[in-house]
Amino acid sequence: MNAGHLAAVFAAATAFTQVTVTRISQAGLVQAKWTNEILDEMFRALGRNRPDIASDKLDRLRQLMNGAVRDCLVSGYEPIIEGLKLPDPGDRHILAAASRLVPRSSSPAT
Repeated sequence: MNAGHLAAVFAAATAFTQVTVTRISQAGLVQAKWTNEILDEMFRALGRNRPDIASDKLDRLRQLMNGAVRDCLVSGYEPIIEGLKLPDPGDRHILAAASRLVPRSSSPAT
């Protein structure tokens, strides 16, 4: 990621939103990031809401999304999760992933 580009972790709840995020990333407007955990949540929801879509098609969509956006998967965030406090503990993995995008030399804004 170039220093001048905006990067963001997207925790899309729907496949439509995630596909839209993929397209804006391909257009160079933002460097989209997500985790396998975020995709797991999205595909579980998609499977519940659209049981007519075969699991092999969902697997293929996941592969296409990950292949369509360069350097999209965030990793190494897992050790941070337990130390985070949020109103919804199920969202801690998203904040942990986003924290991996902040350069280590950055200091918080005052």
